[in-house]
Amino acid sequence: MSISPFALSEKILEFAAETKRRPKARPIKPAAAYDTDHTKAAASAFCRDSGERVPYNMLKCYAETLAQYYLHPESKFLNGIYGDKGKTLRRHVQMSGARYIGKESNDWEAQAVLGFDPHAAPSYGISACELATFPERLAHLSKIQGTKTVAERLRLPRSAFAQIKLAKGDWENASYKISPILLSQLEMEVSSIIAVRQSELDELRKAVEIEGLRNMARKLGSDPSNLRRSLVRRRKI
Repeated sequence: MSISPFALSEKILEFAAETKRRPKARPIKPAAAYDTDHTKAAASAFCRDSGERVPYNMLKCYAETLAQYYLHPESKFLNGIYGDKGKTLRRHVQMSGARYIGKESNDWEAQAVLGFDPHAAPSYGISACELATFPERLAHLSKIQGTKTVAERLRLPRSAFAQIKLAKGDWENASYKISPILLSQLEMEVSSIIAVRQSELDELRKAVEIEGLRNMARKLGSDPSNLRRSLVRRRKI
């Protein structure tokens, strides 16, 4: 006994139609016009996405909505996760800097007239690439201005500063305490200091070439050997 190929193809099409993937059920997002009478408001409920009417029996009451509210972690307080016990604790926020984040914060209208300003770009936090540069950047800053000064300017404890600079322990989490704004400001100041020192060093070298090492050391009240080392090592005189 054989089956007609046309009949077989019809069977396959019927089977495919029956097993067609059903569309995913989208969550219902109920909304309703405000009414002092809750019954009337519930009767006029509709889905915000589809616009279709939402039956009254599909709506949750306050008791059902709040039944599992305790499972949601409370990020505004400490000891606020559902497994914690006791009272919630205050979460203290320490301000490390101020930054405008409104639509006019980047001064794009002024930049269109006056030109591009790299310091007007809004900050969106610390990226992984920027985080990886922190140990080297802090080491460079501390070499110029000293560990204590840089740590105070960045409002960091000395221990946390040393941990980040040496990339030891959990230094990545400690790095998030650094304000990118304060770090950029400090780097700009250090760049200006380096430029001034380099200019002074170039002028000193020219003066030594003209007057000689011993005469210049005598004018500066310095030993000729120390002056020579200062010129070679770029030390501060």
